[in-house]
Amino acid sequence: MKTIFLVSLVCLLSLAAPAVNFFGIEYNGNTADNIMNLLYGLVQGDEEMIREYGAQLKKTDPDLAGKIDPDELKIPCANCRGRGAVENDAPCPVCGGTGHMADAQSLGYLQYKFSAALDAGKTEKAAWKAAKKAFDERRAVVLDAEMLVASVIRKDDGGLLLSCSNCDETVFLKGLDPSFPAVEGTPVNGSVWPAGTHRCLLDGDSPVDVKCYTATLWMD
Repeated sequence: MKTIFLVSLVCLLSLAAPAVNFFGIEYNGNTADNIMNLLYGLVQGDEEMIREYGAQLKKTDPDLAGKIDPDELKIPCANCRGRGAVENDAPCPVCGGTGHMADAQSLGYLQYKFSAALDAGKTEKAAWKAAKKAFDERRAVVLDAEMLVASVIRKDDGGLLLSCSNCDETVFLKGLDPSFPAVEGTPVNGSVWPAGTHRCLLDGDSPVDVKCYTATLWMD
């Protein structure tokens, strides 16, 4: 039986966003575009691009520019758990010893939330505040990932009810594509994040709360 490995489903360039040049559309120089391009510069690791659009943002909205620090848009490095060093105190090869890194999935989520808030009619300042709040909540638990080894009981409420392999506990997993091909007994393993509880029906008629996990932090 094929084991299903959990992978993140968020891709920066697959998310809907306003028309900006890194989506192949000409840059038009407004505040939203400057933020979008600054985020893209972070994804690319392009320091010149980050400086350029940071400077442009200072021209279009100095107050908002003062609230956006590129270093605060990075997440803790999972390889060194934010320490910046690995065995024998050698610099972490993933983050270069900084303890944090620009991550395409998390920045894609930030961009998505910012775009969605703009589409809902919020100003750039309000949209950024809402998007950054959602980003910060998830960034705070990046290092709380757990290894889940389980098998499928059934699909349930857009996710999966799973039986943990190392105990008799039933848990709920969300954050998967709705078309995720899982049938009863299918092994599932990978990194997940705690996400509260999920109410469901098990063997009895009364609903019970089970532990809830998400397969990705960077998806609503």
